[in-house]
Amino acid sequence: MTNALSQLGEVPTPWAIIPYARNRNFTGRKDLIERVRGLANRSGHNRIALYGLGGSGKTQIALEYLCQCESQKDRHVFWVQGSGVVGFSKGYRAVAQRVRIPGVSTEADEEGFLLGVKQWFEGPSSGNWILVVDNADNDEDFKGNSGPIAKFVPQCPKGTLIFTTRSRQVAIWQECETVDVGKMEKDEAQALFTKHFGHWRDLRDGEDEVNDKRMKELLSRQFSNIQREVDVTESILSTYFITFDRITKQMPTAGHLLRLIAFFDRQNIPEQLLRECGIEGMDDSIEFRPTIGKLSGFSLVTTFEREGKTFYELHRLIQLSIQAYLLPEELHKWSTAALGVISRIFPKYKHELRDICEAYIPHALVVTKGRTDPTAEDLCFRVGECLLYLGSYNRAEVQIRQCIRLGEENKEHFSNNHYRRLIVNNLATLLEYQGKYNESETMHRRALELRESVLGPDHPETLTSVNNLANALEYQGKYDESEKMSRYALKLSKKGSYDESEILNRRAMEGREKILEPGHPHLLTSFNNLAIVWECQGRYVESEAMHRRALEGLERNLGPDHPDTLTCVNNLTTVLKSQGKYDESAEMSQRALAGLEKIFGPDHPNTLTSVNNLASVLEGQGKYGESEAMNRRALKGREKVLGPDHPYTISSLDNLAIVLEYQGKYDESETMNRRALEVREKVLGPDHPHTLTTLHNLAFALRHQGKYGESEVLNRRALEGRERILEPDHLDTLTSTNNLAVVLEYQGKYDESATMNRRALEGREKALGPEHRHTLTSLNNLAVVLRCQGKYDESETINRRALEGHEKALGRDHLDTLTSTSNLAVVLEYQGKYDESATMNRRVLEGHERILGTEHPHTLTSLNNLAVVLRCQGNYDESETMNRRTLELRDRVLGPDHPDTLVSVNNLAVVLLCQGKYDESEAMMQRARRSVQQSRTGYSFNLRAALSSIFGRLWPSSARAIG
Repeated sequence: MTNALSQLGEVPTPWAIIPYARNRNFTGRKDLIERVRGLANRSGHNRIALYGLGGSGKTQIALEYLCQCESQKDRHVFWVQGSGVVGFSKGYRAVAQRVRIPGVSTEADEEGFLLGVKQWFEGPSSGNWILVVDNADNDEDFKGNSGPIAKFVPQCPKGTLIFTTRSRQVAIWQECETVDVGKMEKDEAQALFTKHFGHWRDLRDGEDEVNDKRMKELLSRQFSNIQREVDVTESILSTYFITFDRITKQMPTAGHLLRLIAFFDRQNIPEQLLRECGIEGMDDSIEFRPTIGKLSGFSLVTTFEREGKTFYELHRLIQLSIQAYLLPEELHKWSTAALGVISRIFPKYKHELRDICEAYIPHALVVTKGRTDPTAEDLCFRVGECLLYLGSYNRAEVQIRQCIRLGEENKEHFSNNHYRRLIVNNLATLLEYQGKYNESETMHRRALELRESVLGPDHPETLTSVNNLANALEYQGKYDESEKMSRYALKLSKKGSYDESEILNRRAMEGREKILEPGHPHLLTSFNNLAIVWECQGRYVESEAMHRRALEGLERNLGPDHPDTLTCVNNLTTVLKSQGKYDESAEMSQRALAGLEKIFGPDHPNTLTSVNNLASVLEGQGKYGESEAMNRRALKGREKVLGPDHPYTISSLDNLAIVLEYQGKYDESETMNRRALEVREKVLGPDHPHTLTTLHNLAFALRHQGKYGESEVLNRRALEGRERILEPDHLDTLTSTNNLAVVLEYQGKYDESATMNRRALEGREKALGPEHRHTLTSLNNLAVVLRCQGKYDESETINRRALEGHEKALGRDHLDTLTSTSNLAVVLEYQGKYDESATMNRRVLEGHERILGTEHPHTLTSLNNLAVVLRCQGNYDESETMNRRTLELRDRVLGPDHPDTLVSVNNLAVVLLCQGKYDESEAMMQRARRSVQQSRTGYSFNLRAALSSIFGRLWPSSARAIG
């Protein structure tokens, strides 16, 4: 025996019988040692159990505690083995020798001798002591007060007993305060590994097969410097094997369950999975509880609750040790059994089974790893399909491609045409969701070929493939071929052929109504498709009614929170927004978003689409700050989930740029637009429709900054591109025509602007009808350019028509309505109808201040316009006050050289001139002239003409609705 404490000189004590020297490589565990110290120093708590896995460091912690403890000067310290009666007796003999208890010579007297040592501990002569009972792992040895060892353990209020044990039951029977010895902190573990094996980084890069092999080698390495029973040298694996053998002997069912669990994912093992695993008795709670309790009692599995459900976890080292423990034939047996269990209970994806699928996916991935049999192939297919619906596109692609590889190895199984069609179709759809449109097109063609050859050209599955291929072609801008496919599939709405699309959608709906039940999903899909076509035609009332009919059916048949129901809610949101019903639209958007967040989580692609839709509704309400926040959330989420170059991510960039522009944040808006354009040109090419949309948005942002020349160049490029690939009368082409007309007007190119505006108006009236929002926008813009040409009567007539249409469609307080009101006010002022113009301008100013705030660029335009008409009425003092307020705000918000700021400089100069304040008026004129001469924005105007009359006219209003 070695008096380790006396030798170290750290804790001088008269009696210290410990069989080990201090471990110089001991690392960390400070919190556990402090926990033991705290319990040992508390009165009434003199029984402590260090409980945990074999090899987790229980003995080391007990030894280090004794070596660190400075308060042992008046305590005797003893150490005995609890791994069996023989070892325990040997330890008690050492105690007896030290305290001079006479030994015995015959085996018959052994029990009396041990009881004598126990009585010494309990008696007054023993003083204050600490007794460590190490490796007290066998339940039966410590059962109650009558177990083979338990009956010799002191039972008294004095002294401190410390047990180290793998069995929680021992701690319970010995009425101990438990200190759980779990895994080390990461930095502690790395430091300990480095001390023993060189460097931890060799194993840090994952848990692949190479690392598994390396870890098993390390676990098998013999060690002797970690103190255990005298003269025993073990590997870490051997300490686990002892426990496995003991469990298998005591409760065979627990041994079987442990072997099976070792081949699942070691984390988040649902209790339901174990209850349905097929091992005899596990479906019976009376048998299951003690079985899982046996594994938990030896720290082999841990239990936790989440959302009212029970899950289990297996330590990584335990998992590896079990796999090293099993013979090759047992390895194959239990790994195959684990695959069979997961394959049997993993369901085909349905919304109502989503939680089950998510819980079993990690286990399915583990049991199929390295397997090539048909069972693994089938399971890979179901996992891939599930991941696809859950929006985990990259992981889904891995599984589906693995399924295809396995199918090619199992020719007979893969020859099942239905199965092949499903796999190919899923991969094609997945690639489309990832924005990989070229690859998606290839796979959709393959799926179509399979379905046509097996099912025929008119089968519903074949038509679905045709439709899917049309979508993939459209995403690539291959509109001609996409239209051919869409016609074949009776789905033409995305090409803009709304009348024919309506006929075909009605035909599909009427046919389905004859053969399907009223709530059948395919019939409700027809309702939805027809509603979308009507919305594109501007028939909002009919579209809304049809969307509500579809929604009612979905709510009744699938429930209000089903993903299909929430998709329909999103569609209804869009048509409500188009009618200016923003409050209900916002309410619907928030319902859809809340539902999708609950079902899929905040980062699912469907959830992010709903975030995007809500941002659009908020923008329509003029809540630009909230809309900006939602757009930033959608952009951040899509960058994270889909990647920075995904088409949906770039759409979010576009949308954010637009709402920034509406807030007057032109520089940031331009930056966003240029970033989006750069990516679109790189990924899609310069003539792709989506690239041209971004080009148009950038031109729009440049115009608002007064960079008219560059804006015109980009607008012409966008228009030429759209005319080339979309036809002259396509709605997107007409939008480009409209926007080019506006920037031409801003540069004083009125004749060309008027021609462009009339072309846009004529095309929109034909395609959308006279009361559609975009048609009314074209009316408004034509009225503005007519006013600039001096055609005031015609401009007034068209302005009144546009205002009447906006009030009817959108209400008096909608921003587009206020823009029409503002433009009518200006043309009235030009005709000398000052009183009516002032009334109109005050209405606009009040509306903009209420909706947009006092410093929004549109509000400042309204303030400027009212100041001009007040000057025209001769109200110079009030006009001057408003002009100064406008100039001050524009200087701060837009900058001193912004075109709108220079308009305010000009207008203030004029009203000062009217009042005879010549010096200040001249200073203002000089400031405007210098700014124009030094400007690098490409903006210019005839200052001499502007100042030639004290009734110099206001520039065209910058508050303008753009389609």
